[in-house]
Amino acid sequence: MDIVGKWKNAENSMTIEVLYNKKTFSAKIIASRNPSDVGKIVLWGLTYNSKDKEWGNGYVQLPEMKHPADCFIRLSKNNTSEITGYHVFRSLGRTQLFYKIAKLN
Repeated sequence: MDIVGKWKNAENSMTIEVLYNKKTFSAKIIASRNPSDVGKIVLWGLTYNSKDKEWGNGYVQLPEMKHPADCFIRLSKNNTSEITGYHVFRSLGRTQLFYKIAKLN
């Protein structure tokens, strides 16, 4: 499974579209309960690490965040992704679940 596609958060308040551009993955908000958030880039600079089976070395800044954080994404079963943002220590990060709703060609 790949992270490219459309994903909805667990609260059903936001939909993001993850794209691959040259060597990195990024995502923008394509639907939100807050219309002013639509179009904002929320993930960028992610690369795939086949050893760890995760996308990392990128950044996340969801609308409720004041500053960008380091980020990694892990996929789990049933089209679920865990997006974790952290400052300095991965183990102290905050994880949000997103569910894949559409695959891009």
